[in-house]
Amino acid sequence: MLNTSQLAEFYPILWKVLDELFNSKDNVFPCLYAISSFNKKKMYFGVSNQNELIEVLADDLKEMSLLLGDERDEKSKIFNTYVHIIQSENIKNVREFLINLLQTLHKTDKKAWLKNATKDMNVPEFEFCFNGQLWFPVLLTPNHPSAIRRSPYTLIAFQPMITFDYNKKTKSEFYQRMRTLIHSRVDNFYNENRPYYLSDKSSGKNIYQFIGLDSSEIYNYYPIIDE
Repeated sequence: MLNTSQLAEFYPILWKVLDELFNSKDNVFPCLYAISSFNKKKMYFGVSNQNELIEVLADDLKEMSLLLGDERDEKSKIFNTYVHIIQSENIKNVREFLINLLQTLHKTDKKAWLKNATKDMNVPEFEFCFNGQLWFPVLLTPNHPSAIRRSPYTLIAFQPMITFDYNKKTKSEFYQRMRTLIHSRVDNFYNENRPYYLSDKSSGKNIYQFIGLDSSEIYNYYPIIDE
């Protein structure tokens, strides 16, 4: 797992692409939280190709879990998140790719799924569990059907729920202000007509959000099942 400075040192081209994506002057990228995390150097990264994706991702999320459990300064508690970059992967079906990835990643997990978290992807409150932590995985690809989820590389951002919870409980004004500004950018992008997964009708933390598609575009998806 790499911090922001290490990404810039070892993968300068990837760092530049992300910098241009997050800090685009046309404000196309909507998530101000991710932008702040990147610019404040509180974002962590993994880099792999498709063949080594699961192994590297599993190791990095375990390392990220340890970091989240350590003593951290307040800025880290507010902004820490993890982004995995796949260097050579042209995703043809974003739905199948992310669901298969989550299922395969789960099979490598040595820790039990949290008891208060459902394994059923059909449930609107579904959250992904790995290594005893809840995560909010967001997929971006070059050819994503949702224009707001397009990026030069395939990226999977694993945002820790512990970070969301910290901001909700201890930084509620900051959290609500950030949400309002993000929604404003999304509304500008979609001319006030947000898709279902970004609308107030969505729980905000389900498989629709993770993949970035409307409920009408997702069918026959599967629960995560233990081996």
